Amino acid sequence: LQIDDLNAVTAVLPHIVYSNLVVLKAVVNFYFNKDLIEVISTMKKNYPLPSQHVKYETEKYLRGFKFFEKIYLFGYFGLFLSFGIEPMISMIKDGTKKFPIDVWLPFDAYQPFVYETVYAVLTFVSISSISIIISLDLQLFAVIYAVSFEFVNLKIDLIDSLSDFNETARTNQLRKLVERHVALLKVVDLLEKIFSPIFLYNFLQSSVLICVTGFQMSTSSNEFIKFISFGSYFMTGLIQIFLVCY
Repeated sequence: LQIDDLNAVTAVLPHIVYSNLVVLKAVVNFYFNKDLIEVISTMKKNYPLPSQHVKYETEKYLRGFKFFEKIYLFGYFGLFLSFGIEPMISMIKDGTKKFPIDVWLPFDAYQPFVYETVYAVLTFVSISSISIIISLDLQLFAVIYAVSFEFVNLKIDLIDSLSDFNETARTNQLRKLVERHVALLKVVDLLEKIFSPIFLYNFLQSSVLICVTGFQMSTSSNEFIKFISFGSYFMTGLIQIFLVCY
């Protein structure tokens, strides 16, 4: 096994791993679609809008989610842009035809009109993959943020209920809070059942992604665009691991 062979394998491996992740997340979300609807319905049914005294906590959680959303979108936009711009620069610089990702095709893809068609298809597939994974991940993390906030809201309501001097009213309120807490725990268990395999695969594939892209970055230090492209993949892998741990 020569270094050029290893370089070629590690260059295409991130695309394969990433494509598998997109397919896995799409399949899991489709398969557990009814369960996800049940989670959202349970949240809407059992957890009323927070009262005025927890408005600050609501805004804090929303600010956290929006900040996370911007970082996530920026990372994937940089990933797409870095791989999409390299073929354009090569074409402008010396007329070399390249594709956004390395692919093997059973025909000559560099003929007139064929190259443009294949390039457009690969670009469409890349945009679709990134859009799918962004939408699915943001949906998941929005639900996680909502569940996390409901625990905070539940705690605040519990403290308020204990300050009620009417024993009957306090007992009724505590009963409702216990029911909300049980329903919330069921939601957490359901989310864990749905997304635990994805989190495991996500962590493993991100670890592989970091290794192979780090190797590519070390062997392409003289090729700035290639270095930036795999650097974007490297950062994406770090973001994925950070999100799983966070």
